[in-house]
Amino acid sequence: MEAAAVQATVPAIGELIKLSFCFVCSRGDYFAELEDNLGKLKNEVDRLEYLVEHVLSRIGRENGPRMQIRHEVKDWHFRVTVFQKETGRIIADAEEEIQEKCIRFFCPKNCCSCNRVGIRVTKKLENVQDLLRDEYPAGDANFWVKSN
Repeated sequence: MEAAAVQATVPAIGELIKLSFCFVCSRGDYFAELEDNLGKLKNEVDRLEYLVEHVLSRIGRENGPRMQIRHEVKDWHFRVTVFQKETGRIIADAEEEIQEKCIRFFCPKNCCSCNRVGIRVTKKLENVQDLLRDEYPAGDANFWVKSN
């Protein structure tokens, strides 16, 4: 009977040690700031979408004969499109990770997974801020070059 009790507790202790090791070895700020960074990321993505709408409407208004969109504007729009596709999945993963928190301990069921999601959210937040800082499409610069 004692052997069965020992066999039942060993996996639980092993899992506890594994989770503790993952949490201690990882950067705690990704874990602690996941919800805040996710909110910031959503706000920045909304700002980026507004900027894209502004750029596209301006392109539509200024479209003229024998005009081509500048390479820099095409490149920026391509980077934004790729970013938006990647960000949708990351936001979904982060929201799922937040929902899976253990109510009793106020920590996620898998700290390592939460930390990985936190790192991805932080990197995407930096990426969106870089795209927003790229002022070329938003500025008063000319979007067009004359085609031959």
